[in-house]
Amino acid sequence: MLNEERVVLMTEIAMFEEKANHKLQPATKYLKQDYISLSSFGGVIFGSVFFACIYMAAIVSVLIMVDVDLTKFLIVVLIILGVILYALFMYFFLRGIKKAAAKRYDKSKELVKIQRKAYAKLLKLYEKEEAQDIPDAWG
Repeated sequence: MLNEERVVLMTEIAMFEEKANHKLQPATKYLKQDYISLSSFGGVIFGSVFFACIYMAAIVSVLIMVDVDLTKFLIVVLIILGVILYALFMYFFLRGIKKAAAKRYDKSKELVKIQRKAYAKLLKLYEKEEAQDIPDAWG
């Protein structure tokens, strides 16, 4: 005989896991520092490519509009300016990436706590049913 309360709880757990599966993964697969480091690594790659594209597009558009002859001095100035802007961009970009990753991880940790509470409740239902099934003579 099926316990209706157990079936309802199992259905709720299954629906919760289906809905929040991708949000549960950071806390179930990684430690917080590892998750933040992995996100930062991806941020370095994406941020570098993004900055290079934007900086090159800006330089090309300025050179086309101004019609300046490229001298060695101008190239050195553009490279130094690019390095300085890259360092500033990456500092703020990675800071934002780390904050967002920490926030996602904390949210994931909260969802895991909810999931564990539901499983603990289900375990208590199983234990209660098992205790009821044992005859008193076996006791």
